[in-house]
Amino acid sequence: MKKILIIATLLVGSIGYAQSSSLEALSMDNVDQAPLFDNCKIEDSKNCFSTSITSFINKNINKDLAKQSNLLGKQRVVSQFSINEEGRIEGITSVSTQDILKKEMSRVLNMLPTLKPAMKNGKAVTVSYSVPVEFASKLDFPISAPNPNKVQNN
Repeated sequence: MKKILIIATLLVGSIGYAQSSSLEALSMDNVDQAPLFDNCKIEDSKNCFSTSITSFINKNINKDLAKQSNLLGKQRVVSQFSINEEGRIEGITSVSTQDILKKEMSRVLNMLPTLKPAMKNGKAVTVSYSVPVEFASKLDFPISAPNPNKVQNN
């Protein structure tokens, strides 16, 4: 009976923790200070965070992945994740029609360094963030319009 009670207590505790953690995630609009990369200043935290994360993704993402995977045109991936009270990235989810692009975004986001956490009323808080990325693949050969002045021999 004691074993069942201990297991039940652990399960209830972990369920409660998972729920409170996701309920506490705030949007960037609801924090006093966004998470900070080392190069960011507190005064401009939200703008610096956005610029720094975009720069990080652009630096680390495989820009040729769409072409290497024979995907034509623009392919969009929207990734959402949280930055917890310790500044660590967690809960990465990505939406795209292409699994390979979702995996690439997860790979890059998992490379993010530990940040200084977001702050609300002087207390570290978890924030959620969403970032859209477009992969573009260009054709290797030029496409030109037909020349109406060229006479075709049939």
